[in-house]
Amino acid sequence: MSNYTVNMYGVTDDDYALFNVAKEVLPEADGWQTATYMSNPSTYEWWYFDITNDDGSVITGAISPYPNDGFVPSNNMDSGFLKFSYEKEGITRTETVTFPFTEFSAATDSLDVQAGPVTMRGDLETMTIVGNVNGIELNVVFKQQAMPFRPGNGYVLIGSDSLERWRGWFNAYPKAAVTGTLTLDGGEPQQVNGSGYHDHNYGTVTAAEATVGWLWARAVCGKYCILTVRQKYRQKFEGDIVNRVLWIYDLEKGEEIVRSIDGNGISVCEGIFKQHPDPLHGGGYPTQTLYQYWVGDNKAEVILSDFAVLDGYFPYDIHDAAAQRFLSENSVNGLYYTRRNTTVSLKLDMPELNITDNAEGTALHELQESYFPQYSFDK
Repeated sequence: MSNYTVNMYGVTDDDYALFNVAKEVLPEADGWQTATYMSNPSTYEWWYFDITNDDGSVITGAISPYPNDGFVPSNNMDSGFLKFSYEKEGITRTETVTFPFTEFSAATDSLDVQAGPVTMRGDLETMTIVGNVNGIELNVVFKQQAMPFRPGNGYVLIGSDSLERWRGWFNAYPKAAVTGTLTLDGGEPQQVNGSGYHDHNYGTVTAAEATVGWLWARAVCGKYCILTVRQKYRQKFEGDIVNRVLWIYDLEKGEEIVRSIDGNGISVCEGIFKQHPDPLHGGGYPTQTLYQYWVGDNKAEVILSDFAVLDGYFPYDIHDAAAQRFLSENSVNGLYYTRRNTTVSLKLDMPELNITDNAEGTALHELQESYFPQYSFDK
């Protein structure tokens, strides 16, 4: 009898074998994961990156071979999208373009993606991003400063051990040194010298159908790199399970301090609600989130305090009849996505590792709401 994990990241030998994944993280983890699932309109995949530059600007981007970004199904799987965004001093410019699928190519055994005028190529130590999206032009190199983080096999089977419904995530670069240039509208190249992040999302079931919502953050606090995730799957998939992930990495020592992918010893709560700046949102959002980790005598506390909304939107066409019908059929009256700038406070009291430390830092922090608005994922 097979021993599969459902509604949590796969950790058994059978889980790895089901997706033909090695327990060692190999370059193929950042290759094209959905090449054999393209006929499914719920299939999604994108390669994401962000850069926090030394001048205070933030650059983000994504490449996808599909027109949807995993929230609702697509009616047309023959095109993909590119998105570059540049934010500085509170002003954000975002450029998104679509391209025919004939202009997309990707390797399955490594990161080697070309989509229209943009390429992302590399391994788990060095990555280049080169291209121009409607006047936002990048030519940058990422150098690994942490280690790739994959929770288990990187896949979550949704509701059953069927390969028809799964969602996946791989964090290839939790923390990278980034150098290169940014050029806006053909002007003088600006130097990029900052901190970078790159992850990879993929799946065959949309967020609206599979999840109630999630919180995600990636932070740097002094010498520590931190990843936090909280995601809840739907009751209709016999889930009603909150998937909590906490990963803390010491950049100086080059070692993991906390690696919890099954929620063991982790509690999460949020509060301090503020009015959302987008009037279409129509409600408040939590600006503080507390993660507490306690296993044996080892304790860690991460407090995320949001101070600015970088982006907020409905991640689908709210006027699209097919999207409205899909949401209604899944008992969802809306989805909303918000990305925030955040300060982070970290406290470590880990006698088993001989670590006692406090650190402060910053993070990008996202909230996706379903059953709109929805915050109480643990209930």
